[in-house]
Amino acid sequence: MKLLAALGRLITEPARFCIRPLRRLWWRANTAAFRRCIERAGKNVAAQIFVKIGANDGVTGDPCSDLLISGPSWHGLLVEPVPYCCDRLRQNFPDTSRFRVVEAAIDTRAGTRDLYFVRRDARTSLPDLPIWYDQLGTFDRQHIEKHFGPRIIPFVERKPVAIRTYSDVMTDSVEGEYALLHVDTEGHDFEILKMALAYQRLPHIIFIEHAHLSRADRKLMIRALKDHGYVVRNCGMDFFAFDRVQSA
Repeated sequence: MKLLAALGRLITEPARFCIRPLRRLWWRANTAAFRRCIERAGKNVAAQIFVKIGANDGVTGDPCSDLLISGPSWHGLLVEPVPYCCDRLRQNFPDTSRFRVVEAAIDTRAGTRDLYFVRRDARTSLPDLPIWYDQLGTFDRQHIEKHFGPRIIPFVERKPVAIRTYSDVMTDSVEGEYALLHVDTEGHDFEILKMALAYQRLPHIIFIEHAHLSRADRKLMIRALKDHGYVVRNCGMDFFAFDRVQSA
């Protein structure tokens, strides 16, 4: 039996190591297609407006921030609940005639709710924290502990934050057509998407994180996007979806 198991590994391991690089190449190709779609939208879509939910600082790890900032026709709404991330957002998107920063989280009911995030000074004591340590603003404290283990507990801050509904913040900030919706909300992404798809106006392009969803919810997310007329591609940790107006 041990010999058979060893032979099985010899057969399957090379295949696995071949598939992984190919999958990464496919993901990168889809991300590149997303950027091309943004470039075309900046020229061809009547309303060059973007909406970022869970924007963090708007730049770190963002697949298209350079295109949005440098393209003078782009205007945007950036929603982020973590206070010090909002400060960086305002620094990175300083043109208030083009960009509006809203310090809030999005949920189904307006009000306040406790948000958990890693303190800004955490890397002073834990210098090996990855650069994205501050991107884990979440309603679920365990989501942060899952990434960093119990050592992070003294550095997790709980803060009541303003909650706004998707329709409320859109009605207040975005009139008419908009080109791009980008969602990165640490596991709350599918709930945001449901609100966006129920809203009266849909974007031409959606880039949405799926990494923290269950396999079942990922399938439901794909189905919801396709049911609303989107073509869906996988970019690794995110889905890139575009309507028939766009081609990628």
